[in-house]
Amino acid sequence: MDRDVLDVIEREIGQEVRARFPGTAVRQAVLQYGDDPEIEPGDLWVRVLLDADRPEDYEPTLMALRLANYTAMEQFAGYLAEKLPEIRLVEYTFSNPNPSPATATGPG
Repeated sequence: MDRDVLDVIEREIGQEVRARFPGTAVRQAVLQYGDDPEIEPGDLWVRVLLDADRPEDYEPTLMALRLANYTAMEQFAGYLAEKLPEIRLVEYTFSNPNPSPATATGPG
């Protein structure tokens, strides 16, 4: 996918992330083929990056996100499935270099 098109998609998704998860320390990245060995040609992934200071904070941070934003997470996945069908996965993980496994949900 052309980098300019990907930048537009990333900005749009960033606006959605900020609107759906206000006050939560999250960022997002849109990944395409070549960014991760599991991504197939033509597919895009959205990686929502959470902040946590230490590995022992990962699980409480993820649980707090789920409890406070379960509906927003479901609606976000639905929005992506409808608006951008080439997005095959929404992954919630940590921005630290050695994250523990986090949940990943498909957009639809």
